[in-house]
Amino acid sequence: MKLKFDKDDKIIIPFLVVALIVILLVVFNATKTNNNSNTNTKSVSSSELTQDDIYFKLTETSNFIVDMWNKSINETKWYIESGTDSVGGTYSYSTVIKNADKIMSKFDEHNTFINNLDENKYNDIKSVWNELVPEMQKLYEYLKNNEPKPNDTNYNFDTTKFQELMYDFSDEIYLLSNY
Repeated sequence: MKLKFDKDDKIIIPFLVVALIVILLVVFNATKTNNNSNTNTKSVSSSELTQDDIYFKLTETSNFIVDMWNKSINETKWYIESGTDSVGGTYSYSTVIKNADKIMSKFDEHNTFINNLDENKYNDIKSVWNELVPEMQKLYEYLKNNEPKPNDTNYNFDTTKFQELMYDFSDEIYLLSNY
């Protein structure tokens, strides 16, 4: 039996893959994370954290990226392509901006954490992060400064690189769980 996918299926499949990876990471961390562990990386260097603490914080960072995708970037991508939000509902620019601002308010915490990771041990994660950050910031700033219109083929909002890097970041975290 051969499976057939239409255009809409091909668009939703990458989202489902990321969602599954995030769910697996959360479940994996829930079973490994010690309730007494200190993951407040604002005051603790990565060298003072356990491997489980670092893995948990990396998962939180991945969730931060996926939240930005789900609650602002993907919503806007759908709106400019179809005139609706990602589930066919009404798109709300003010809600998307509010969500994006709330998510990005946590950027410095995640950026500091990633930049303080050991270069030798976490080089691949840091490398993906350093490519992903400019893409996320570019899309965020463009969105904040340019309200989209439905079905607007001139709206300069290419999400391809961000989406690829989001998957790459999740993949790098998954590879760590195999060590």
